[in-house]
Amino acid sequence: MVYDGSRCYEQRDFLGLGAQARVARVYDTVSGEEFAQKVFEYSIHKLGYSTWRQQATSEIDIMHKLREASRVVRLFDWYEGITGSIHRICVVLYPVANGGSLKDWLNQKFREPSSTMTRDELVTMLMNLALGLLEIHNKSIRHRDIKPGNILVHNGGVLYSDFGLSLDFEPSGNSVTNSPYGVHTPVYAPPEILAMQPRDRKSDVFCLGDVFLEILAVYEKSRSGGSGTMLRRVTRYGQGNSYRYADGVGNGSIQGALYSILGWDGMPGLENVLQLISTMLEVELKKRPSAYEVLTKLAGPYGAPAAAAADYDDVDDDDGEDEEGEEGEQ
Repeated sequence: MVYDGSRCYEQRDFLGLGAQARVARVYDTVSGEEFAQKVFEYSIHKLGYSTWRQQATSEIDIMHKLREASRVVRLFDWYEGITGSIHRICVVLYPVANGGSLKDWLNQKFREPSSTMTRDELVTMLMNLALGLLEIHNKSIRHRDIKPGNILVHNGGVLYSDFGLSLDFEPSGNSVTNSPYGVHTPVYAPPEILAMQPRDRKSDVFCLGDVFLEILAVYEKSRSGGSGTMLRRVTRYGQGNSYRYADGVGNGSIQGALYSILGWDGMPGLENVLQLISTMLEVELKKRPSAYEVLTKLAGPYGAPAAAAADYDDVDDDDGEDEEGEEGEQ
């Protein structure tokens, strides 16, 4: 949808600042509807201008492809203009997440001594994240920067956001890339990114496994009365922001922590989740499950409708073409 001047948005407050854009809460002055507006700015005289515009419009194209996805922030409108030498592209999104980011949610849960989380809440959140990734992959898109800061919490559910680093590939082809450049955020990046090796959809699965681990650490803390540390100590909350999950997988500490709580009475009935996360965090890319397999492995054991994945296809990758990118923010 190209802006035709029929709508006017007025800013209410600032929501956040990323590496490529700033985000503000705005409302339509005619209808009163509330949205999040993402603003990209760049000088038309600055080196890299054409690349910048291509990346910004690519994100719009990707969000348009995902317009019917149920667990993705949706594109409502977009417009662009040049003032002086500054080119602005404004992307209007909805809903405005009322729970902030998943990163905010995790930080709050780890700070609060008496934070709680039920098994149903845990499994529902994991299933929604798996379904969201399956929706993305089935539109021939790789997110390439899955992390808590790029997942929003709204009305108790979760929504994927920030597709600025995403890759849109041909449905008839595959998603393997061999660029020497890393794209994911270092903390959450899979081993193949850090080793500058080919990656595909299952690189997203590794990043989602990192997120699953952090959410499970919150559940462990809740079940242990606030003293749970077995999983937390192998997350960035226990290791610091310089920690990389790929290192924890490489030295076996993450798998060791998952294995050590398999028989713990405080987490009954979660053997499937623990084993699933372990496979999502396999060092070897081809040994990881697809997003479809992640969802179906969650759907059955926990009484969730197996039909959750019925409308989607399982997809895999073989060979691919080169493609360049850039490293994400922490």
